[in-house]
Amino acid sequence: MGRKIPGKKHRGVKDPYKQQEVRLNKVKHKLNAKPASTESQEIPRRLHDIAKFNNTIIKKDVNIKKKKKKLKDHTLIDGRKYVDRESEMPGMTRPTKMVPLLQQNPQENYKKFLKRVDRVTNVVDQSDCGASVSNTKITDLVFADDAVIFAESLEVLVMALEALHEEAKPLGLEVSWFKTKVQEILKEAAFEKKFKVEVQRNEHGQVVSVQHEEKIDHFLSDKQKKNLVDQVEKKKVARRERDKRRRGKKRKADDDDDDEFSHYQDKFEFGEVNYEPPTLDTEKIARKINANGVKSLSNAIDAQNIFVYGETERKQVESPSQEGKASSTSSKPNKKSAKGKISAGRQRIIENERLRVVEAYRSMKASKHHAHQPVT
Repeated sequence: MGRKIPGKKHRGVKDPYKQQEVRLNKVKHKLNAKPASTESQEIPRRLHDIAKFNNTIIKKDVNIKKKKKKLKDHTLIDGRKYVDRESEMPGMTRPTKMVPLLQQNPQENYKKFLKRVDRVTNVVDQSDCGASVSNTKITDLVFADDAVIFAESLEVLVMALEALHEEAKPLGLEVSWFKTKVQEILKEAAFEKKFKVEVQRNEHGQVVSVQHEEKIDHFLSDKQKKNLVDQVEKKKVARRERDKRRRGKKRKADDDDDDEFSHYQDKFEFGEVNYEPPTLDTEKIARKINANGVKSLSNAIDAQNIFVYGETERKQVESPSQEGKASSTSSKPNKKSAKGKISAGRQRIIENERLRVVEAYRSMKASKHHAHQPVT
């Protein structure tokens, strides 16, 4: 570290008015003073800069041309401009090679266009593989994306097909046959382009299947294709997870809405008054069950017992062996009444208890009724 320089020490309290007087005395002859000579006065620096700028604009030569910036070439590449078809000369035994007359699309990148040119030329030019142009298949040319741009007109395409397939001459095929074939090919290409499908054919030219066109662009690089496939898969996984969460929420909401006592409802009319607890009319229940389809009286009594004493819960607790016994006994007609299953002492106790509760309820209501009556 460097040497520390101590600050100036402020010794004592200084008078601010005295300090102000000292400062004003230093500039007393400079503030609001007349110029030394009226002929020459100082000009502010900013005013001097403005005058200098105006002089440079006046002296500037207007005729000097601006240097043009090099603009990027946005023109599309057209292969037809650079193709010079050679006329047939004497001594030429083989037909001239077809040159793809490719044209760059408006939304096509320069790199993609070069890839397309390379792909199409590989279809046409097979000399590196030891194959001649005459061995090229019609399907390789026709069903390529740029097959229609290979020739300037339909007649040139027909001539090329004739040159490629010399074996058609001994078969007696005429130019009209080639024209019809080419028209079918063009119609099929228009159909594929309109509905975005691909017509799959076998070796004999018969239609095997019609499939949807792949959304992945073939001109993309391998890395771009992989990124596109991964993006599609991520969207599918996210959609599946979202649907799964939605189904789980719906199932949980359905479970929460289930109320075990929702079917037990009491209906009360307006102004209804009850003076005693409700009584269970077993005969009425038996008639109601019998009206719903119970044929015999014994079945009605069984249904009544199930309703009153809840024997369904008792059956659920029973073991499988007991269930077998119960099923064997239930198949037999039960001639005993419902009261016969309970002992006489138990029935007497239940009846006395019921009567006691009814009397207590009636006395309570009577006392309340007398209490609210006005005294005359």
